[in-house]
Amino acid sequence: MTGARWSVAVLVAVLLARVWSAIGGYDVVADVDPSRMGLPPGTAHWLGTDALGRDILSRLIRATDAFVLPGIGAASLAVLLGGLAGTLAGWLGGLPERAIAATAGLPATAPRFVLVLLLATIFEPSAAVLAIGCGLAFVPQVSAEVRARVAALRRRSFVQASLLHGLSVPQVLGRHILWTGCRHILARLALQAAGFFVVVETSLAYLGDLGVQEPLPSWGNMVASGLVDSRLHLVARLAPAVSLWLVLAAIAQLDAHLARSEAEGS
Repeated sequence: MTGARWSVAVLVAVLLARVWSAIGGYDVVADVDPSRMGLPPGTAHWLGTDALGRDILSRLIRATDAFVLPGIGAASLAVLLGGLAGTLAGWLGGLPERAIAATAGLPATAPRFVLVLLLATIFEPSAAVLAIGCGLAFVPQVSAEVRARVAALRRRSFVQASLLHGLSVPQVLGRHILWTGCRHILARLALQAAGFFVVVETSLAYLGDLGVQEPLPSWGNMVASGLVDSRLHLVARLAPAVSLWLVLAAIAQLDAHLARSEAEGS
């Protein structure tokens, strides 16, 4: 299996876990059972149980609630706002380009993680607020890369020919520039924004106050529990960390594949 296929397989598995979490009806409170505290992996509990007797595999699956849909939301926001700003700036050029680029670059005045923390501190640190913060944090990069690509393609002969043959500007932008010339850029940066959200969410859950709180599971607070609770089996300690590593490695591998495809197509 190639690196890209492996990455897609991991990400599809995470999406399926999120679907299963939505329809499976796992109850984080009812799963508490001190009589099965710290059980090793077995047929009843494939990854064992934690210090409260809760099934580790079920909690790993339920923890996808914390980052899958919000991560997709962050990626969508970054691509929508950054892509729109970059497209307009690259196509219009001149003073409008400079004005749009300056506006789209405002979130870059603060480091990405600091921007997210600032929004989480001002507003309630919910999944929606984190998603908005992570999406806005990537708008400057999306805008800058799309703007440069659109500005380069705008001067190409096939674009001028399409306009002379009667295609409208939206048709040329959508079909010949955004789809043909920018889709790998947008997909790559969407992946990066989603990966950034996963890092932010698990980090805040690991640290405590601004992240997902017990009894709700996050891979971050599961890693934290594994570090401090000696009653946990080794598999129970490693499972959330390995899951997190697999997802981030898959995103990084697919990001690299898209960057190569982008370079080959340019």
